[in-house]
Amino acid sequence: MKKTVLFLFVLCFGLNLSAHKTDPVVTNPYEAYFTKAYELYPEIPRGVLEAVAYTNTRFNHIVHPAGEPESCSGIPKAYGIMGLTLDGKNYFNENLKKVASISGYSVDDIISSPEKNILAYAKALASNLKKYNLAGKDPFLMSSLIPLSELPFGTEAQTFAVNTQIYGILTFMNDTKMQTLYKFPTHNYDLLNLFGEENFKVLSAGRVIISEKSITDGKGNNFRSGNISVQSADYGPALWVSSPNYNSRGGTAITAVTIHDMEGSYAGAISWFQNTSSQVSAHYCIRSSDGQITQMVLEANRAWHVGSENNYTIGIEHEGYANQTGWYTVNMYTQSALLTAHICTTYNINPKRTLYQPWGNTTYYAQSGIPGACTKIKGHMHYPNQTHTDPGPNWDWDYYYKLVNSPSATVYSTAIGNFYDSGGPNGNYSNDEHLIWTISPAGATSVTLSFNNFDVENTWDYLYVYNGPDIWSPLVGYYSGTTNPGTLIASTGTMTIEFRSDCATTATGWNASWNSVQNTTGTNQLAGGGGQLLAYPNPFNEDISINYSLNENSSVKITLVDMIGREVSLFEHANQSAGMHHLKVDAKSLSLTQGVYFLKLESGNKTSFVKLIKN
Repeated sequence: MKKTVLFLFVLCFGLNLSAHKTDPVVTNPYEAYFTKAYELYPEIPRGVLEAVAYTNTRFNHIVHPAGEPESCSGIPKAYGIMGLTLDGKNYFNENLKKVASISGYSVDDIISSPEKNILAYAKALASNLKKYNLAGKDPFLMSSLIPLSELPFGTEAQTFAVNTQIYGILTFMNDTKMQTLYKFPTHNYDLLNLFGEENFKVLSAGRVIISEKSITDGKGNNFRSGNISVQSADYGPALWVSSPNYNSRGGTAITAVTIHDMEGSYAGAISWFQNTSSQVSAHYCIRSSDGQITQMVLEANRAWHVGSENNYTIGIEHEGYANQTGWYTVNMYTQSALLTAHICTTYNINPKRTLYQPWGNTTYYAQSGIPGACTKIKGHMHYPNQTHTDPGPNWDWDYYYKLVNSPSATVYSTAIGNFYDSGGPNGNYSNDEHLIWTISPAGATSVTLSFNNFDVENTWDYLYVYNGPDIWSPLVGYYSGTTNPGTLIASTGTMTIEFRSDCATTATGWNASWNSVQNTTGTNQLAGGGGQLLAYPNPFNEDISINYSLNENSSVKITLVDMIGREVSLFEHANQSAGMHHLKVDAKSLSLTQGVYFLKLESGNKTSFVKLIKN
């Protein structure tokens, strides 16, 4: 048995990565219909309808066109903005039919019309409130919402899934941010009283202790749902709810991780994987809101999640829908990446084999035959013999790669320098590289990186350049193939460069050099002690006067560089004498647009820049 202390909601073990990516804002396009429902049924507390819709569909009105493939999990399809189930596959409650029967709306109308979908559910909920004499009472929601849930709750494990669903709804209603965003009044439901003190402690805990016989918060509070009463034997931060749907790997080694989306809810997946008739399962399920993880199949066993590729893979299901936004949160990405990194360590899988290429979220193996077996952490959509498209176009593979892989950077602090790939000026870089460099000269206000040549494996290996001190800074651009990136500028005074290569095929890489600007007043010392550069007026409109001094005879080249690296040659001399020199440039003839430019002077092996503004 591994450690018994779980950290269910920790964010990257103390690393504040949320500052580098924010959760998508989920809009509610059906506000008028919710308002109408509350006007028709004033006994319903405002906010509960939005809570159900957000929890089930993120305010998407779900329709299923003819011929749509089944989700990889096989979870029964939900319909409409309220996420109601029509065909429960002899396991889920068919709450769409139940809502239709209570409300008087037809099944077809509830499916096709967002307005009627909301109003029908509202009428059914109001009927429950009256039926159980709960209108205006607290607690009321447990007894009025559960009968409208699609989830069965006959067994103890199913009861845990239902509790998880209701917990999500009530947490939404108590959230002040949600109250403001979706315009419903303040609620402060006593969740501890509604769920019972012990169950609430586990549902909401950031730290729980698992033993062979119970799940506790370390203070004697136990979750009373028998089949989750043991710790995940594989991954400490996960709850354990056993699925019966698995078999032996037959001695096959674990060599890959499959990223899925559930095409449904976290609670629904936990419940559905209890169903022996579903014939599907995954090793782990992850909740969108906070990244809570529930393990359902031991890693040593073969879960049923990716068809012919089950023998060697571990499957991770993520709450949500592939074609909807709002599900893939920072918490979910972070906890999923920690789990994947743990799996990589356990089974000696190279984490650099995580899919990262910018085409990853829109490329399907069935159509293109890539990425292939070299990539070890990838989506269901990236495996052979598959028809599924999860996790789909909204999954951020670049972000996920960065969370799974986080090497330290090599820092350069000089004002100028040469910059090569790992092979140096004459050799090739290597396979499976993930390298980071930060150029941060003291006092610099900008850094310019100029490429003399560039050659990396096209569409597979990539160089990323960021305007700032790390790989979470704003992206300047990414580059692959043999097209020279030219001159790149980091206006913050610090530039970060990241290189990623895959498992096969290398190239000569790049030969580049950097320079930095130490101030923005229109004057600067030539790097390396070569003299002084002065340009005026600044800002300029028509003419630019340029004064520069040389400490020795040397070649001189003066160019004007715009913010995307395009250069305009102003002056060139093969053997300029030492001393002070003056040059006047007719800016009108250059057809320059308004904006920021850099005046670049190259003198022998010395270079300097000054920042100029065109009015």
